[in-house]
Amino acid sequence: MNASDLFQEEIFDFLIDNADYQHVRALLLPSASYIRLYDHYPIASMDWWRVSVPLSETGPNRQVDVSGLRMTVDLKLTEFRDVLGELEKSMIGSGLTLVQSHRPLPGNLHPRGFRREDTMLRVLKKNSAALLVELPHRVETAGFTVFGRRNYDYLVENQIIEAIEGA
Repeated sequence: MNASDLFQEEIFDFLIDNADYQHVRALLLPSASYIRLYDHYPIASMDWWRVSVPLSETGPNRQVDVSGLRMTVDLKLTEFRDVLGELEKSMIGSGLTLVQSHRPLPGNLHPRGFRREDTMLRVLKKNSAALLVELPHRVETAGFTVFGRRNYDYLVENQIIEAIEGA
């Protein structure tokens, strides 16, 4: 999909160098109430960690030592803003992939689950995505995709993109 196709689909891509959580915070759209955070590691290192988790879908939480704990988390926008600082602390060695949407996403929808980027973008848009953030590691180049002219116009009119790119 070339740039003109994306424009016709009302999908707007841009990159931000040296991106971090402050950029993510600035780009969150107030009109989209749902956040899906993909493949989050609550502990930055691969060390063992004592945690209370269920070992099966119906089992009770058990105190166990785990390594490499990774999760996908659905949050309301207000909840995500509340925990953003906490998430940033755990992101020292890892990155962030999230989709902000106008309604809850289907359970198995993952941006990295598609062979073709154009298919992924169209499916996300069809499922009410407003913003896709792909930040490989803190202070690296991050990809931001804004879905819909109204969402993009909000970021432009409020000079959010300009302020971030100029920082």
